[in-house]
Amino acid sequence: MVGEQVQTAPKQAKAKVVPEGDYLIKLTQLQKKDTKAGNATYLDGTFEVIEGEYAGSKMYKKFYIDHPNFKCTWYSKKRAEELLKSTGVGTSDVNLGKDFSILESCVNKAIVGKVSINPGKNGFPDRNEIDNFISR
Repeated sequence: MVGEQVQTAPKQAKAKVVPEGDYLIKLTQLQKKDTKAGNATYLDGTFEVIEGEYAGSKMYKKFYIDHPNFKCTWYSKKRAEELLKSTGVGTSDVNLGKDFSILESCVNKAIVGKVSINPGKNGFPDRNEIDNFISR
């Protein structure tokens, strides 16, 4: 169209990787998804640092509900159980049920996350990994 200015969308800022350490965080969002291959289902959790220099920084954690690799679901179950205990929502994996839906009750509850840095590979940037959830 003659005379119209075309505006381009601003580039999205890359997620800021926070240094390794313990951070006060909260679960802000939980979404059920299927893998691209369609052979597994997981809950995609978004966590946010809520105090200090890195307040507002986001990090993500997948909790696999079912997956062809048993170790993957076992690890997810252990991390989900930690999240339940640290928020005071539940006490064991018995509370998780088959679909982990009780994790919805953990949203917006402050906990401590032990955070590490997972080095990027194949051109992907470094990202944070939440290794453990601990009560405040």
